[in-house]
Amino acid sequence: MLRHASTQARQALILDFLAPFLIRPTPRLYSTNLQKRPQNQQSSQSTQKPSFPAQTSSPSSLIAKLTTIHDENANSPGLSTDKIEQFNKTIVDIRWTLSARRHPNELLKLWRQLDDLKVVHMLGLAQLAPLSTLMIETFLKAPSTTVKKWNRQGSVKERGEGRDDVDVKERSGLIGLDPSLEKTVRNIALLASMNDSWDAIIALMEYYIREGDAKAVLDLYEKFTTLVGDRNLTMDQELQNEASIGGEEEGKGEQGTEQLLATETELKQPGFPPRPTGRVHLLMAVVTAHAMNNSFRAALDACKATVVQLDEKRATAFINQALRHDSSLRNKVRHYYLPRLLVASLVSRPAVFVHYVTRLGNPKSTASLIKLYETIKSGLDGEDMFLAADPSLVTETKTIALTTVGWTALLSAFLKCERKDLAGRLWDDMTRLGVPIGISMWTVLLDTHGQVGAAGDALATWRLMLRKGVQPDTLAYRAIIAALFKGRHPDEAMEIFKQYESLPIEQGTQRLSLYNTVCHELLALNHEEEAVKVREEMEKKGPQPDMVTYNAFINYHARRRNFQGIATTLRVMQAAGFEGDVFTYTTILSALLKTGNKDAADLVLALMDKQGVKKNYALYTSLIDHQLREGGEANFQVAMKMLASMEKDAKNPPTEITYTAVLCGLYRLSWMDPDDLKQIEAQIIQRIRHRGLSLGLPAYHLLLKACLVYPHENGVQQALAYYEEMKKREIPLINTTWYILLAGLLHKGEWTIADKMVEEMYASGIHPAGSLLRLVHQISNRING
Repeated sequence: MLRHASTQARQALILDFLAPFLIRPTPRLYSTNLQKRPQNQQSSQSTQKPSFPAQTSSPSSLIAKLTTIHDENANSPGLSTDKIEQFNKTIVDIRWTLSARRHPNELLKLWRQLDDLKVVHMLGLAQLAPLSTLMIETFLKAPSTTVKKWNRQGSVKERGEGRDDVDVKERSGLIGLDPSLEKTVRNIALLASMNDSWDAIIALMEYYIREGDAKAVLDLYEKFTTLVGDRNLTMDQELQNEASIGGEEEGKGEQGTEQLLATETELKQPGFPPRPTGRVHLLMAVVTAHAMNNSFRAALDACKATVVQLDEKRATAFINQALRHDSSLRNKVRHYYLPRLLVASLVSRPAVFVHYVTRLGNPKSTASLIKLYETIKSGLDGEDMFLAADPSLVTETKTIALTTVGWTALLSAFLKCERKDLAGRLWDDMTRLGVPIGISMWTVLLDTHGQVGAAGDALATWRLMLRKGVQPDTLAYRAIIAALFKGRHPDEAMEIFKQYESLPIEQGTQRLSLYNTVCHELLALNHEEEAVKVREEMEKKGPQPDMVTYNAFINYHARRRNFQGIATTLRVMQAAGFEGDVFTYTTILSALLKTGNKDAADLVLALMDKQGVKKNYALYTSLIDHQLREGGEANFQVAMKMLASMEKDAKNPPTEITYTAVLCGLYRLSWMDPDDLKQIEAQIIQRIRHRGLSLGLPAYHLLLKACLVYPHENGVQQALAYYEEMKKREIPLINTTWYILLAGLLHKGEWTIADKMVEEMYASGIHPAGSLLRLVHQISNRING
């Protein structure tokens, strides 16, 4: 066992008994690789296998960690050689005391010695996690024979051989422990939680819950919030957002040029608050304590005071584990407190609430939607009311308000679930609760009827709205016209459109959007002549057509491979001062490819020149990226031709962004032979070098994601090649880099490689925390996803 980090005369703090844990925890529970106790302190118990978690590490990783400790602490004030020796000796004694099952008072005395040295703050996660876990396992197993034996030993010394043993709980605050040792266990659990190790503090809270001591849970949580609070959680979420694996595929690849021109942050997911499992379980322990006190309001306040958000899966796991001893309390927390707190969390974040409710807007999710609304209703006018129906109705007790967009989302979801009856009840509830029903609510009704193809209902809603004296605005007209077109009632739609045209002119984007909707829907029904008439009226009287207008006609003719119609539209568009955009030319390109035209790329580039399009690298890159996202072999060939054209264009040469788009696109092509891919990739890299370009950290992040997300069989190998290239070029590997690598390898189930990456991360001097540390634990414990 290493006792020193260096052979220099200057000594360092070596956490001797924890050296095997300096890298990361593993699933194994026992270790036989422990330093022996000095001969004069041996006992028959010392031959037992110690219940100390084992830890594997490479020598290089261990030495790197020890060197870091040496560099940081060797010159710390007050750390004399004697203190260092005393620290190391005390650590060895603590380790032996735990492994040999010695009396807990001995541990208390040793911890006090360690505390007196003023070096406890130097213990990190790798040191505190195994210590706290072992202490909790040792002292919280209810009531263990070891604890009873400790209790008897202490009783004999205090009371004599002939006395009956006292009740364990009467003489201690924790099972078999005196208050001083209980305090020590709590302090170590708190210290471990400061380093993102949650097992000990959660186990301690579970114990207090079993003992019916809600106050102890709340006192411990108060100390935790004072010491830790919500620190690092915002940063954790940003790290996960930046490095989220698979994020760019969630939008089905339709993200446009901006994704390629941005840094790695373009793959951010919606800003949902962080939900690390340990923090969720900690919060659920507090909720349970408040439930024991019959105080829903206090539980709600506790949840509102932290950025951590509950989720049903993790919360239920805690309930099943911690409350299995008390069915009444378990049902109370599971079926009353948790659903209401989840609803409060959702409603307090309108954007998240709308997103969630929208996902429930299909017949398969009707039961979940009904359950959600029943819980909302109980919060609006049931026991423990905590929801207000509108922000204007917030009170001291109803502190969280539904918004208009929330009500409209619910209304829309019920209609999409084909439950008009429930939508009607919802409307009645809104009226009864005083929710202001304005034109936006009517518009959502019209929009939803249109989306589900209920043109008759949309028309009935429109007429009812008019009878009630509600004056429709442009968006309402647009909604009813679109609903009627989609329901195959073009005559009624055009009649209402003519009514709108007779109104006083309302300029702005909404008016233009309505006209574009009419053109689009007429073309969708093959009413080309009427659509042209509308466009010509727009050109004469306004609102003036924009690229959306002209692209609707381009798309119409492209679907029919009517290139004469495309040419006519291009001339009209050019006369109006428009030269086309990415959508224009990708649409034309796709139409040419469908005809089997092998010169499609050349024809489109020539057309762009003829139209006077000001080509730049952004336009080129977008066209290339679009073709690679289409994913066909013909699309790939077109992309390569466009890249070659860029390379010949002195005014618009490709940049590292262009080449990054191409390299990432290769890994979407599952049809390509791996050997061919490798060869093409090597050619692209050679062209990058030939131009004197070099990839930066954002580009490497995109490439690592591409290799590790897409299903190409050699993706992992290429990701490792990029990783080695980054090291060779001495590009700094930051936390985001490691997160991408580890999350990707976890996603692929490449455990052996992931283990090696973890060791290399520690050896590089990175000490993970938060979400990155949780990835390390997932890899160590082989927890996928």
